[in-house]
Amino acid sequence: MREQSTVGDYTPSQKNVMVRLDREGSATLSALARAEGMKPQSMASILTTLAEASMVSSQPDPNDKRQHLWALTDQAREALLAGRAARIDWLARSIRDSLDAAEEAELRRGIELLAGVVDGRTG
Repeated sequence: MREQSTVGDYTPSQKNVMVRLDREGSATLSALARAEGMKPQSMASILTTLAEASMVSSQPDPNDKRQHLWALTDQAREALLAGRAARIDWLARSIRDSLDAAEEAELRRGIELLAGVVDGRTG
């Protein structure tokens, strides 16, 4: 599924940062570094590259003027949405082209069971 992504030619670490910012909202460099388990210097390099590509931008943190909050740009959000849509389309076509009706029903039931596990329900 990763091959179907249209987000661009970014490293896994850069993509992880974009996905984290998409899911969790803006964050400081140090918070991102902690969350990704890396040194602040490494995160600074990632953010610089993403900023140069217009995928992230920063603004002063209103609660701590010494810090900056990093957030996705509209361009990055559109790229992430397009990437997700491409992966969903690829998966749906692959299922349709590879499985017969009985196998699709079995897969659907498996997905329902997994959703129940994730949600804390039983099958």
